[in-house]
Amino acid sequence: MRTRTPAGLLLALLFALPAFAAGTPAQNYNSGNALYAAGNFGDAIKAYQEVLGQGVRNADLYYNLGNACLKAGQLGPAVLAYERALRLKPRDPDIAHNLRYARVQIKGKLPAVERGFWLKLWDQARDSFSLSELLQILSVGWFLFGGGLAVRIWFRPSWLRLAGAITLGSGLGLLILTGPLTAAKLNQEVLTRPAVILEARAEARSGPGENNAELFQLFEGMDVIVKQCDSGSCEVQVPGGLTGWIKAGTFEII
Repeated sequence: MRTRTPAGLLLALLFALPAFAAGTPAQNYNSGNALYAAGNFGDAIKAYQEVLGQGVRNADLYYNLGNACLKAGQLGPAVLAYERALRLKPRDPDIAHNLRYARVQIKGKLPAVERGFWLKLWDQARDSFSLSELLQILSVGWFLFGGGLAVRIWFRPSWLRLAGAITLGSGLGLLILTGPLTAAKLNQEVLTRPAVILEARAEARSGPGENNAELFQLFEGMDVIVKQCDSGSCEVQVPGGLTGWIKAGTFEII
């Protein structure tokens, strides 16, 4: 697993600080890469986390952090870092591959839920774009729709009205295609609270508190959705639909 150097205009702008000043994001990032290359994965993790603490959010940074965590035997933090990286770069094959590899290392297994063909196709379409990309496409759709409608209303020349109709239709098409995907992505990343189990094992109980019956067990690296929290415990739902209460602090929101 190789580390990556910063890529993209946003990261370049974030790193446009005094290049040789102590403790800058660029210096900490490069230090993390050097420590990773030397096999010092624990200190590499600290260096990458320092960059995150300085406000930098980048897929390559999360990818490198995930690699360092995986090498250090920290499966939960590795899955968490890869999932955060994939949100920013949903079509990156290396991130997706390493996330799949990390998930294979999860010790326990929950009952698998088979998704139908159309549901799998829908999931693939939703997960092929980041939320930022979908919002940008949706904005373009509204702009084309509004612009085309305005041209159709206010201008009389036939060629302008034809151009307006084409623009309006293009915008409407984008809205129809990306509107539902954007809504699904918002629900997936914003309206729900997906999280990753960080403890080696967490007992899911029938209610908050250890006096309730144990229903099933969750293991480090598993994905859950946090429903509600009460008295130091949180109700979580696993992909199969099972729900149970686990101790707060045994997971981290993605």
